[in-house]
Amino acid sequence: MAVRSLRDLLDQPIISRDDVQLGEVADAYLEPVEQRVVKLSVDWLPNRDQVSGPDLDLPLAQVTNFDPHQLVVASEVGETAGLDFSPYDDGDLVAGGQILDREVVTKSGEPIGLLADVYFDDSDGAITGYEVEQPETGMPSRIIAPTPEIEFSGDRVIMPDRFQLVEDRYGDEDEDMREEQDLVFESGNRDRKVEDPSLESEEEAPEPSPFLD
Repeated sequence: MAVRSLRDLLDQPIISRDDVQLGEVADAYLEPVEQRVVKLSVDWLPNRDQVSGPDLDLPLAQVTNFDPHQLVVASEVGETAGLDFSPYDDGDLVAGGQILDREVVTKSGEPIGLLADVYFDDSDGAITGYEVEQPETGMPSRIIAPTPEIEFSGDRVIMPDRFQLVEDRYGDEDEDMREEQDLVFESGNRDRKVEDPSLESEEEAPEPSPFLD
């Protein structure tokens, strides 16, 4: 498995195996229930948009190789790109490029930050994490694990009140996403300090001064 960045994917050239440039990636569509990137919207070059069928987008499965700065597809992509996405309703898909930089909040309204990127497994499109950053704090970004409970509503990405974090921030392009740690963070009205009534602090009586009778 190789983890890819959705942000880096946008505007990348698409070429065939015989080095014919076909177009550029305009956007990537996510299926929110399966938490998967399923297809790419393409700005086809003139005379290269000979896709057929009800869908003019490029299925992610048609990408045969993710090069650092381009995507490679089969030479016969013009005949096969317009496959019928019967399992997917376009009305249920989410345009990945349009959710980048959106505000991320929890279901109860707790702000988390801004959506910096979405990472996915290039072998099957499975989303591996959502990168959320807080530019105003200068704190390192956090990777939130995918869940079908994530909602995309208006100009916000809504996370459940309880969500998992991937431990480490995503690094190099060729580095797989770090193993998820079983860390569950609860947002909302969290106690800023955990207090144990059995350990109530008691003021110690001051020691008598040796200079006083």
